[in-house]
Amino acid sequence: MRTVADVIDAVSTERRSPSGDVYRHLAPVYDVFARTIDYDAYASFIRTHEPEDTTAIGLFACGTGRLLATVADRYEIAVGFDRSSAMLSQATARTDAPTIVADLRTCVVPGRFDVVTILGNSLVHLAPQDNGPDPFQIVLSNAFESLRPGGVLLCDFIPPSSVIDGHVMEAVATDDPYQITRTIVTRVTNRDAGGLGPAGRYTYAYKIEDRRTNRTARVSATAPIRGYRPASVLRTALDVGFTEAALVESSPESDEALAARKPT
Repeated sequence: MRTVADVIDAVSTERRSPSGDVYRHLAPVYDVFARTIDYDAYASFIRTHEPEDTTAIGLFACGTGRLLATVADRYEIAVGFDRSSAMLSQATARTDAPTIVADLRTCVVPGRFDVVTILGNSLVHLAPQDNGPDPFQIVLSNAFESLRPGGVLLCDFIPPSSVIDGHVMEAVATDDPYQITRTIVTRVTNRDAGGLGPAGRYTYAYKIEDRRTNRTARVSATAPIRGYRPASVLRTALDVGFTEAALVESSPESDEALAARKPT
């Protein structure tokens, strides 16, 4: 498992910001910020909406596995999926639950799970496309196919009001002896991508300081961002085959959440 010290070393050696899989460098940094999230609240959120006698759960876009580690002991089968092998290396260091490298847009495990989750605002990074089915529709369809009859999809998302052009967010986290400052700038490039809501990009800037040696590294990266109109989320869930879909009390890190049930 890579550490924050490895991030500083890698950035200093390559002398450039990461490209491609940005988490190849930044997974340990992401995990430091993830410590502030209330995963027990996430587990309670899942428990509130899961079917009775749930035995199998799939956590799509599980990231560094903190939620997977929190819930794994409750189920006979708990599997984490993420497209970043670097993120999953963090996950496998904290839980024995199986993990699989897989992209949301292609991940299908037919009829395997009672619950599929896509939490932690992972849907925010689905970039719209000009042709073919919308990636959001594809992801919900994949989740539908991965559920057993009567199974439930739980996902959270940010609404259009949270996607503001020029908005700047800053947060500071510590991993002794490191202090990490993260700045995120939002840019909107499409006000109504696919009729679902605004789309654009996040630009991340990380400043990592070793307070013991005064060594500093700076890393920047970009990622797609997308907000979703709640009514469009509900309509899409019904379009892919869910017969019950409702907006539910939001999960810990998001303004909006969806619970959708596959017909029995």
